[in-house]
Amino acid sequence: MVPPRSCALLPVVLLASACTITTYEPPPPPPPRPAARQPAPGTKPAPAASSAPTGKWAGFGKMGGGAAGSDTTPKVSSAIAFGSATPGAFKGLAYVVPPDTKKMPDFTTLVPFAQLYTDSFNVSSQDFKTGFPGALAGQVEFFAIRYEGKFNVASDGNYQFKLTSDDGAIASIDGAKIIDNDGVHTATSANGQATLKAGTHTLRLDYFQAQGPVALQLFMVQNGQEKPLVGTK
Repeated sequence: MVPPRSCALLPVVLLASACTITTYEPPPPPPPRPAARQPAPGTKPAPAASSAPTGKWAGFGKMGGGAAGSDTTPKVSSAIAFGSATPGAFKGLAYVVPPDTKKMPDFTTLVPFAQLYTDSFNVSSQDFKTGFPGALAGQVEFFAIRYEGKFNVASDGNYQFKLTSDDGAIASIDGAKIIDNDGVHTATSANGQATLKAGTHTLRLDYFQAQGPVALQLFMVQNGQEKPLVGTK
């Protein structure tokens, strides 16, 4: 006996023992994606939207070298304990640091929010309530300043230095660290020395403030006398 044929494998409808084949039209293809908009010849693509912090935390963000962009960094609009807008021997760039900072930050990962100048460093222990007018007037804590500039010595010799700070500070001459007074502490002094040739030398002074009073003093000690180190323009 020959088994009856089956239509189960085809999309069919059985009508009176006959197989009716029902066809289906395929869905239409999706519309093509619009082509990416190309910049006009000779122009650069539009930059992506920035995610850099604003407001109080505008100092955060990576920028190689730390001092990059300082030409457009606002100057303080009036004199404060750490300097003024008047060009001086030492140029300082100020940065916001995270509120858990316990030691000197890596300045190469920060963007400056203010610039200022000074000829010497003689900020005795005091409250700091002015902030940085013209930039971040409310930034009275958790900030750092990097100063760079030049000073002269009259003759060859072994020179003694004294650095007092609240909180941390690090002094370097001609790229060599001479005093490390880092950390969170009250006004504390540390001493160092450097053998220098007569002439001009480069000073870098890094400072950071956590909370409470501030202090930043750098002296040259000669014949037992302390005199503020004075820069040269």
